Amino acid sequence: MFGIPVDRARDALLRLPETEGWEISAMPGLFQRLMDGAPPNCIMGFIRVPAGVNVPWHEHLGFEDTLVLAGVLRDSDGQVYLPGEAMPKSVGTTHTFLADEGVDLYCAVILENGWNLL
Repeated sequence: MFGIPVDRARDALLRLPETEGWEISAMPGLFQRLMDGAPPNCIMGFIRVPAGVNVPWHEHLGFEDTLVLAGVLRDSDGQVYLPGEAMPKSVGTTHTFLADEGVDLYCAVILENGWNLL
């Protein structure tokens, strides 16, 4: 997904449960751990959404690909994404999503051109 060496990806995944290294995202409710090497106009990395948190409505200004690594993601379109499932969003898509109760949601994300809160 990120086009990085396997050992770097493995190290990043093993560090996800650690509490240090997470930054508060500009998107309310999210924490992020960004990775270097993203294509131009993109960010890539990991997000953590605490269990039970609803991420606000927002519009995608470019393509986004989200891969659920742990937890359950409930999208406003009714789709439920489990670990190993991808949630692609195209430019102009608007939505909100919820991290199910009981376990934090961890995802790998690559996002082009950002988003706007609605």
